[in-house]
Amino acid sequence: DADLYLVLDILVGLSPSNLVGVSPTKTVAVVSTSKSPTGVMVRDVNAVYPNSADLQYDMDQATRASENRYVDTIAVTEALFGDSTAANTFQLGTAYQLGTLPISAESIETAIELNGAAVEANKLAFRWGRLWAIDPQKIRDASVYREDSLPKPSAALEQQIVSIRRIFSSDKQNCSSRPKTCSSRLRRRRRTYSLRVRS
Repeated sequence: DADLYLVLDILVGLSPSNLVGVSPTKTVAVVSTSKSPTGVMVRDVNAVYPNSADLQYDMDQATRASENRYVDTIAVTEALFGDSTAANTFQLGTAYQLGTLPISAESIETAIELNGAAVEANKLAFRWGRLWAIDPQKIRDASVYREDSLPKPSAALEQQIVSIRRIFSSDKQNCSSRPKTCSSRLRRRRRTYSLRVRS
């Protein structure tokens, strides 16, 4: 049986074929509660998303309810970064910090670098996800937008986050024309802005 069930979509995660291999005594579920419309909902405007509490109950019955974690990853990452493209990596960070992945954080971040897609954003999302597993309130305090009851931070912190986002956005736009310069600059950004979370 699996130690970790990383559920990016709870409706898909509860399908019988995907529950094969999970155990109520061994498997910890780290679940995104973000609502993704099903095909039926897209076709029928009167279709209603299932009750979230019922979905969580069903997941808890199949896995280790006392250890499971539920987080609206889309709302949280939108509040942190202004978009949700790194939501899955944020969720991975949460799972890692809970001790459900038998590999090092350095190995995961190396894999992100080797993948080459939005490296800095995904590494930051992974680290913020780790922090959420330890102290969700710090995530709320750092959020820019009021999403999912996430409070607005101080003006100084908001300006800092917005400035960092603007810097990385500018670097991304310049990468294609000057890859060597971009690589060097991103390394400096990483040293300057990396969030360090200790186990």
